[in-house]
Amino acid sequence: MIVMYYRGYILIRLKVIGTEWEVVKKLTNLKSSDPDEDWKITYA
Repeated sequence: MIVMYYRGYILIRLKVIGTEWEVVKKLTNLKSSDPDEDWKITYA
């Protein structure tokens, strides 16, 4: 079985400098409501 991932980008403009780790925590905890979908969230 071949698993394909589609890359997406999110660009966020922070109102307060230093809050990027709060955004990272929220994004890494995201899960799909569809049981057939597998989300792989990374950040750089």
